[in-house]
Amino acid sequence: MKIRINRGTIGRRGSIPLGGEGFNMLFAGEYGAELLGVNQMIIYKANGEKSYLSIDKLEEKILRGDITILNS
Repeated sequence: MKIRINRGTIGRRGSIPLGGEGFNMLFAGEYGAELLGVNQMIIYKANGEKSYLSIDKLEEKILRGDITILNS
């Protein structure tokens, strides 16, 4: 799927259940993304890094207009 980050946001560097790997910045732009199960999304950055968002955070960011789902 493709998403657009409308306003910069922060994602986790590691899978949410594992945690402890810190955070990374998602700048405005379009990204490839994939749902992992029912509780998190992985976002693929151009530099090869991955960023993870919980579904709760994703829904919050969509409602605030920070993220737009372009296609699924």
